[in-house]
Amino acid sequence: MSDYNLNQTPQQPVFSNYVTGKSLAKMLNTSTWTIQNLRKNCGMPYIKLGGRFYYDVNEVDTWFRSNVHCDKPAPLYSSPASQRSNKAMAKIY
Repeated sequence: MSDYNLNQTPQQPVFSNYVTGKSLAKMLNTSTWTIQNLRKNCGMPYIKLGGRFYYDVNEVDTWFRSNVHCDKPAPLYSSPASQRSNKAMAKIY
């Protein structure tokens, strides 16, 4: 016999505190790009499921409160069109 009781009330789901980057950006009043930058360059905690990134609100809060300092600057954005033109210019020279 299994120890599982069908009459038990379900416990809170394990991932109940996890939100998407878009939701986290809204909570923090910032852009999704900033969230991505903090994840990639500064070590913001996350999990990846099915190719999508999720953030535990409590872990992110603790991470911010631990006086996070990110020494690695965000890369400057260059559009795909300018990247193509840079490649084309490199071929000319």
